[in-house]
Amino acid sequence: MGARHGEEGGNHSKTLRSEKVKLEIAGSKVIVDLVAKTLYVRALRLILRCEFPPDFAEVRSIQFDKEFTYINLELKPKRKINVSQRIGVDTTIVGGLIVGWIPTSGEFLQLGEEYYELARRYNDFQAAERAANKTAFFKRLTKRRNRRLNDLLRKVSTTIVQTALQRGCGNVFQALE
Repeated sequence: MGARHGEEGGNHSKTLRSEKVKLEIAGSKVIVDLVAKTLYVRALRLILRCEFPPDFAEVRSIQFDKEFTYINLELKPKRKINVSQRIGVDTTIVGGLIVGWIPTSGEFLQLGEEYYELARRYNDFQAAERAANKTAFFKRLTKRRNRRLNDLLRKVSTTIVQTALQRGCGNVFQALE
């Protein structure tokens, strides 16, 4: 949440960098009044008017820079799932990056098999470029490799979570006893 000082509301999307922050106040130093829709910053004797999302839990901190006020909120979990079963996930299996076992159906998930092949292929390209002393191309190739591998890992983790949600299961990583 960011609003210009003196302005009400505003949905200004902006990345906050630590060097831009001029002052940070801990959430414990802030009094929240949900009815009046205000935050009272004790240290500054400052009252801020703001809207709170329906799943608001508490204020973690407030940060000020020259132009904006940033309010770091903690939100309540959207929903709790009553978990009776768990999907076991092991990340050390050779041949598949991640293997999951669904106890309700006895089904195995083998995800990310292409990770090792993709990493090996990029490592071969990188070795050739390094040997040819093409530093700029090597750096671009390294960045591309990291992006592709991170994207693959994101897709694998999303698949695990979606499978667990569909079957009403939780996840257990590396503790498959």
